[in-house]
Amino acid sequence: MAEDGTRLDDVLAQPKRFALLGYLASDRPLRLHRRDALLLLFWPESDEAHARGALSQALSFLRRALGKDVIVTRGAEEVGIVTGSVTCDVDRFEAFADAEDHHHALALYRGDLLAGFHVSGCNEFDDWLSAERQRLRDRAARAARALANRAAAAGADSTAVVAARNALLLAPLDEMAAKRVLLALQGNGRPALALHEYDEFRKRLRRELGVEPSAELQRMADSLRSGAN
Repeated sequence: MAEDGTRLDDVLAQPKRFALLGYLASDRPLRLHRRDALLLLFWPESDEAHARGALSQALSFLRRALGKDVIVTRGAEEVGIVTGSVTCDVDRFEAFADAEDHHHALALYRGDLLAGFHVSGCNEFDDWLSAERQRLRDRAARAARALANRAAAAGADSTAVVAARNALLLAPLDEMAAKRVLLALQGNGRPALALHEYDEFRKRLRRELGVEPSAELQRMADSLRSGAN
């Protein structure tokens, strides 16, 4: 949404222009981008003249849709987004994460960035988007794990279980997340469920990585089995 509350439906209907907007607006801190770098991202198969024309048209379209003060240029070769002119949940999520407000950060994280979004023929943009998705997913997993630790320390066992399982869902091969789940379920008096989670985690490790859980995690599972019997 634009700063004045204008919805971006027209932009959303144009995948490449929406991708360009998302790329420009996602930089933290915001910076200016060289046009030739943008051409490689979004028009890699076009000759320079046609690619530059397409970029100019896309920027003109964004100015019309968002307002003339949203897109900023420096000289003929650099372009970017004016700070504060476009807002998105990614900004708010990262602000909450920076402040270690894990509860509100996770409330904003609803899945992968632009899930299912794809721009045909823009492989470098797809690589960037994939990396951003993974970075934000990892950050959400760390927030969930931190929330589980905090809840466990406060004796809020049920909250710790929910947060720990959320962390493992976000990072299904992360042993620290698996350990937190086992500890949370053990603290909640559910060793049988903890063992089930361990077995599922072990299967994923074997299937995806061809490895076994660490000796420490295996000892935790053995201890849980002793307690469950």
